Amino acid sequence: MPVPRTIHRTAFTVATALAGGVLAAGTAAADASPPLSNPLNRSASATATSSGGAAHAVAQCPSGYQVSSGGYAVSSYGPTVYTNRPTDDGTGWEVYASGKTEKPFQLKAYARCTLV
Repeated sequence: MPVPRTIHRTAFTVATALAGGVLAAGTAAADASPPLSNPLNRSASATATSSGGAAHAVAQCPSGYQVSSGGYAVSSYGPTVYTNRPTDDGTGWEVYASGKTEKPFQLKAYARCTLV
């Protein structure tokens, strides 16, 4: 069953408002203006180059934000990731990897941060 147009517009307006970080009561027709940047979410990253076959990277959230998720990327095959988790204080994401590789590898930690 098709969704009535007014409900569709309301859902679009709420989704647009949430994406922009602002929620207003009521309904409005969608306009063509660009979406606002969302101040509620930020991202952070940090890169470390291995030394002695190991690397440790911590992506730190900006002040006033806490980590909501995170991840990593490794520049080569061979290293094993042993730590991939939020920091103890919840303000960043830490990754630790080690392994024998012919050349130093790069380890990049990513954090998705939410305003507290």
